[in-house]
Amino acid sequence: MVKNTCGGNRSKSFARKHANHSQTSIRLPDNPLEVIAVVFSVLGHGNAIVKLNSTQQFICHIRRKFSGRLLKMNFISKGSIVLVGLRHWETEPKNVDLIEVYNTAEVSQLRKLPNLDFRPIDEVILSMGGNGSLSHVDSSHDIEFSNDLSTEQPTTTTTANHDALSTSILSHTNDSFSFDDI
Repeated sequence: MVKNTCGGNRSKSFARKHANHSQTSIRLPDNPLEVIAVVFSVLGHGNAIVKLNSTQQFICHIRRKFSGRLLKMNFISKGSIVLVGLRHWETEPKNVDLIEVYNTAEVSQLRKLPNLDFRPIDEVILSMGGNGSLSHVDSSHDIEFSNDLSTEQPTTTTTANHDALSTSILSHTNDSFSFDDI
Protein backbone atom coordinates (compact mmCIF):
# COMPACT_ATOMS: atom_id res chain seq x y z
CA MET A 1 0.00 0.00 0.00
CA VAL A 2 1.17 3.53 -0.80
CA LYS A 3 2.10 5.70 2.15
CA ASN A 4 0.10 8.92 2.54
CA THR A 5 2.85 11.53 2.82
CA CYS A 6 0.87 14.77 2.58
CA GLY A 7 -2.04 13.97 4.87
CA GLY A 8 -5.62 13.14 4.08
CA ASN A 9 -7.28 16.54 4.19
CA ARG A 10 -6.43 17.43 0.57
CA SER A 11 -7.93 14.40 -1.11
CA LYS A 12 -11.45 15.80 -1.19
CA SER A 13 -10.37 19.13 -2.68
CA PHE A 14 -8.37 17.44 -5.41
CA ALA A 15 -11.26 15.15 -6.26
CA ARG A 16 -13.78 17.98 -6.39
CA LYS A 17 -11.57 20.17 -8.58
CA HIS A 18 -12.52 18.28 -11.74
CA ALA A 19 -16.16 17.69 -10.85
CA ASN A 20 -18.85 19.28 -13.01
CA HIS A 21 -20.65 21.91 -10.93
CA SER A 22 -23.63 22.45 -13.20
CA GLN A 23 -26.91 23.65 -11.79
CA THR A 24 -30.25 22.29 -12.83
CA SER A 25 -32.03 25.64 -12.67
CA ILE A 26 -30.91 29.10 -13.74
CA ARG A 27 -31.00 31.95 -11.25
CA LEU A 28 -33.51 34.51 -12.54
CA PRO A 29 -34.22 38.04 -11.30
CA ASP A 30 -36.62 37.67 -8.34
CA ASN A 31 -37.56 41.31 -7.71
CA PRO A 32 -37.24 44.68 -9.50
CA LEU A 33 -33.93 45.41 -7.78
CA GLU A 34 -32.27 42.44 -9.51
CA VAL A 35 -31.35 43.11 -13.13
CA ILE A 36 -29.24 41.51 -15.86
CA ALA A 37 -26.21 43.53 -16.94
CA VAL A 38 -23.07 43.34 -19.09
CA VAL A 39 -19.56 43.77 -17.67
CA PHE A 40 -18.08 46.83 -19.38
CA SER A 41 -14.66 46.67 -17.73
CA VAL A 42 -12.99 44.94 -14.80
CA LEU A 43 -11.38 47.45 -12.45
CA GLY A 44 -9.66 45.07 -10.05
CA HIS A 45 -9.83 44.72 -6.25
CA GLY A 46 -13.23 43.07 -6.56
CA ASN A 47 -14.83 45.85 -8.63
CA ALA A 48 -16.12 46.07 -12.18
CA ILE A 49 -18.14 48.51 -14.26
CA VAL A 50 -21.42 47.06 -15.53
CA LYS A 51 -23.97 48.52 -17.91
CA LEU A 52 -27.70 47.81 -17.77
CA ASN A 53 -28.34 49.64 -21.03
CA SER A 54 -26.52 52.19 -23.15
CA THR A 55 -27.01 54.98 -20.58
CA GLN A 56 -26.94 53.36 -17.11
CA GLN A 57 -23.51 52.47 -15.76
CA PHE A 58 -22.76 51.17 -12.25
CA ILE A 59 -19.83 49.99 -10.14
CA CYS A 60 -20.28 46.30 -9.38
CA HIS A 61 -18.82 44.86 -6.18
CA ILE A 62 -17.65 41.26 -6.56
CA ARG A 63 -18.01 39.32 -3.33
CA ARG A 64 -15.64 36.65 -2.04
CA LYS A 65 -18.06 33.98 -3.28
CA PHE A 66 -16.96 34.69 -6.87
CA SER A 67 -13.20 34.68 -6.28
CA GLY A 68 -10.57 32.31 -5.02
CA ARG A 69 -11.38 28.66 -5.53
CA LEU A 70 -14.65 29.40 -7.36
CA LEU A 71 -13.04 31.87 -9.77
CA LYS A 72 -12.77 29.24 -12.50
CA MET A 73 -16.50 28.58 -12.55
CA ASN A 74 -17.42 32.28 -12.18
CA PHE A 75 -14.90 33.96 -14.46
CA ILE A 76 -15.76 37.61 -15.06
CA SER A 77 -14.33 39.50 -18.01
CA LYS A 78 -15.35 42.22 -20.42
CA GLY A 79 -18.61 41.24 -22.10
CA SER A 80 -19.76 38.76 -19.44
CA ILE A 81 -23.50 38.63 -18.73
CA VAL A 82 -24.21 38.88 -14.99
CA LEU A 83 -27.11 39.25 -12.59
CA VAL A 84 -26.65 42.21 -10.25
CA GLY A 85 -28.64 43.59 -7.37
CA LEU A 86 -29.25 47.31 -6.94
CA ARG A 87 -28.77 48.72 -3.44
CA HIS A 88 -32.13 49.93 -2.18
CA TRP A 89 -30.63 52.13 0.54
CA GLU A 90 -28.80 54.39 -1.92
CA THR A 91 -30.78 57.49 -2.85
CA GLU A 92 -28.91 57.86 -6.15
CA PRO A 93 -27.92 54.32 -7.20
CA LYS A 94 -24.32 54.02 -8.34
CA ASN A 95 -23.25 50.70 -6.78
CA VAL A 96 -24.55 47.19 -7.40
CA ASP A 97 -23.67 43.77 -5.97
CA LEU A 98 -22.87 40.72 -8.08
CA ILE A 99 -25.38 37.91 -7.59
CA GLU A 100 -24.78 35.47 -10.46
CA VAL A 101 -22.41 35.00 -13.41
CA TYR A 102 -24.00 33.37 -16.46
CA ASN A 103 -22.04 31.16 -18.82
CA THR A 104 -22.84 30.96 -22.54
CA ALA A 105 -25.22 28.00 -22.19
CA GLU A 106 -27.20 29.77 -19.49
CA VAL A 107 -27.37 32.99 -21.52
CA SER A 108 -28.77 31.11 -24.50
CA GLN A 109 -31.45 29.61 -22.22
CA LEU A 110 -32.22 33.06 -20.81
CA ARG A 111 -32.67 34.47 -24.31
CA LYS A 112 -35.37 31.89 -24.99
CA LEU A 113 -37.47 33.04 -22.02
CA PRO A 114 -40.32 35.30 -23.17
CA ASN A 115 -40.49 37.43 -20.00
CA LEU A 116 -36.89 38.71 -20.21
CA ASP A 117 -36.03 41.57 -22.57
CA PHE A 118 -32.50 41.22 -23.95
CA ARG A 119 -32.61 44.22 -26.31
CA PRO A 120 -30.78 46.59 -23.88
CA ILE A 121 -28.12 43.93 -23.28
CA ASP A 122 -27.63 43.42 -27.02
CA GLU A 123 -27.32 47.20 -27.52
CA VAL A 124 -24.56 47.36 -24.91
CA ILE A 125 -22.71 44.44 -26.49
CA LEU A 126 -22.92 46.06 -29.92
CA SER A 127 -21.75 49.42 -28.55
CA MET A 128 -18.73 47.67 -27.02
CA GLY A 129 -17.72 46.41 -30.45
CA GLY A 130 -19.20 42.91 -30.23
CA ASN A 131 -21.31 41.25 -32.84
CA GLY A 132 -24.15 40.36 -30.50
CA SER A 133 -22.87 36.84 -29.97
CA LEU A 134 -22.59 35.16 -26.61
CA SER A 135 -18.81 35.08 -26.52
CA HIS A 136 -16.74 37.56 -24.61
CA VAL A 137 -16.06 40.81 -26.41
CA ASP A 138 -12.47 41.65 -27.32
CA SER A 139 -12.14 45.10 -28.83
CA SER A 140 -8.34 45.24 -28.80
CA HIS A 141 -8.20 44.88 -32.59
CA ASP A 142 -9.58 47.97 -34.30
CA ILE A 143 -9.81 46.69 -37.87
CA GLU A 144 -12.45 47.89 -40.29
CA PHE A 145 -13.44 46.00 -43.42
CA SER A 146 -15.27 47.44 -46.38
CA ASN A 147 -16.63 46.14 -49.66
CA ASP A 148 -15.35 49.13 -51.63
CA LEU A 149 -13.53 47.78 -54.67
CA SER A 150 -11.81 50.72 -56.27
CA THR A 151 -9.52 50.00 -59.21
CA GLU A 152 -8.01 53.45 -59.53
CA GLN A 153 -4.43 53.64 -60.69
CA PRO A 154 -2.06 56.06 -59.00
CA THR A 155 -2.05 59.42 -60.71
CA THR A 156 1.00 61.09 -62.21
CA THR A 157 1.00 63.77 -59.50
CA THR A 158 2.39 61.27 -57.04
CA THR A 159 5.23 60.40 -59.40
CA ALA A 160 5.86 64.10 -60.01
CA ASN A 161 6.05 64.69 -56.25
CA HIS A 162 8.42 61.75 -55.95
CA ASP A 163 10.73 63.18 -58.66
CA ALA A 164 10.75 66.61 -56.99
CA LEU A 165 11.61 65.06 -53.66
CA SER A 166 14.45 62.99 -55.11
CA THR A 167 16.00 66.02 -56.85
CA SER A 168 15.86 68.05 -53.63
CA ILE A 169 17.61 65.24 -51.76
CA LEU A 170 20.31 65.01 -54.44
CA SER A 171 20.92 68.75 -54.33
CA HIS A 172 21.55 68.63 -50.56
CA THR A 173 24.06 65.79 -50.84
CA ASN A 174 26.60 68.04 -52.59
CA ASP A 175 26.65 70.49 -49.65
CA SER A 176 29.69 70.32 -47.45
CA PHE A 177 29.41 69.79 -43.74
CA SER A 178 31.78 69.45 -40.86
CA PHE A 179 31.78 66.70 -38.28
CA ASP A 180 32.36 69.35 -35.61
CA ASP A 181 28.83 70.71 -36.29
CA ILE A 182 27.34 67.41 -35.25
